[in-house]
Amino acid sequence: MKRIKIFVFFCLIFILTGCSVEYNLTINEDDTISEKVVASENTNRMESSTRLKGKQAVNYLFNMFKRDNENITISSKETGNITYATATNSLKNLDEYSQKFTSDVFKTVDIEKKDGIITIVFNQSEKLGGDSSKELIYDDIKVNISIPYKVLENNADVVKGNTYTWNIKKDGKLKNIKISYDDKSKYDSINLKINDKTYNINYGLLVIGVIILSILIIIFIVYFKNKKNNVV
Repeated sequence: MKRIKIFVFFCLIFILTGCSVEYNLTINEDDTISEKVVASENTNRMESSTRLKGKQAVNYLFNMFKRDNENITISSKETGNITYATATNSLKNLDEYSQKFTSDVFKTVDIEKKDGIITIVFNQSEKLGGDSSKELIYDDIKVNISIPYKVLENNADVVKGNTYTWNIKKDGKLKNIKISYDDKSKYDSINLKINDKTYNINYGLLVIGVIILSILIIIFIVYFKNKKNNVV
């Protein structure tokens, strides 16, 4: 049976109902790839679709869609009226990742390597929605990509540290994901977002700035303290 990416696997799990999916892609310092998918669904809605209760409904869907020869770790839990399903996977490198990639959300993942710069592009193929046969029945999808290297270009919606996040909403426009990084330069900066613009600040410069500011504060404190003591 054709091997299939866990991203598709978990989207298929909930395709009968509609759900929220969070996909985490981590590029590790040894260039291995870690994947984690967390899908959440209203328990009542899932039970109605599968005619089973809580985790039994999730397990039923696991057995229905699980593919052979996939090194996928699966777990599920129920909190309140929400059922969560989690899957994790690992791959040797980006080349293996791109070779095995298939998705009903993204048509392709293109990986370009040129002069030490790696560019990853996910091309969304279908809109989220559910009102027509050409739309995917998901409420929303969040894609998080974490990279330990210096990112040169990205079109993320949110940047926090070295994690870049894209939010795909139901009935929203098609969204492509793009991120470029230098695999020879380790991540050593923080991202500061001001007025919807993201600025990268080098840690070294930040530390120097904090030291200079601290020295200035001490100088002002000593100056005004001496000035006060000299007042007759």
